[in-house]
Amino acid sequence: MTGIYIQFTDDGRTIEKFSSQRFAGANGWAFRFPDADAAVDPDPVEVGARSAASAMGFDFDEQCGYETEADHCDSSTCIGGLNEDHHPEDCREMMRHIARAVLAGAA
Repeated sequence: MTGIYIQFTDDGRTIEKFSSQRFAGANGWAFRFPDADAAVDPDPVEVGARSAASAMGFDFDEQCGYETEADHCDSSTCIGGLNEDHHPEDCREMMRHIARAVLAGAA
């Protein structure tokens, strides 16, 4: 398989590069870029951002209550929960920054 392999360490605080030879033995927080099973080539930053959010227990694509007319959010998986002001777009961009950092370090 081709691509860049990363793994979130068991403590969930760091990310390490993973080789394709060792990928089969990776823990549950391992991801491969790009996903060869996808119908189109995904943007590795977007895949990484969603993977990082998922590893932290958040749903990157969930619509926040603050993004609707409800004007409140009580979801435990809302990505906006990552910051004090509960700004989901800021939090999504933070996940993209994490993904860019990982991809830059793996290159």
